[in-house]
Amino acid sequence: MTEDRDSDLRTRFSRRRHCDHGAAPAWRPEVLERPVQNRTAPLRWSLFAGMAAACVTAAALVFTDSPPPAPRLGDLPPLLDFSPGELFADLGPSFIEFAAPSDFLLPEPTHPLLP
Repeated sequence: MTEDRDSDLRTRFSRRRHCDHGAAPAWRPEVLERPVQNRTAPLRWSLFAGMAAACVTAAALVFTDSPPPAPRLGDLPPLLDFSPGELFADLGPSFIEFAAPSDFLLPEPTHPLLP
């Protein structure tokens, strides 16, 4: 059974080889004998472009502002170092006495009919 498959594949490959041989370009020895073209010009431009991109990236990294370093623990003020005195002495009005900032716009209670 494998012999039949192999022979079938051989005939298919031989047909394909024959079609490829007809479609292949003709042999031209002048192509091999002509001088080789210099391909260094595109390489020079790509090298120049790569170096320019690297210089721009390096300049961007150097001239951008970096964030300031985090303070060391020894530089921080002590947490519970405070002067003795009343705990909330520096607060303004008391939380118990509340006066709305727009109270002066309300009508006087002595004249209830005024708008």
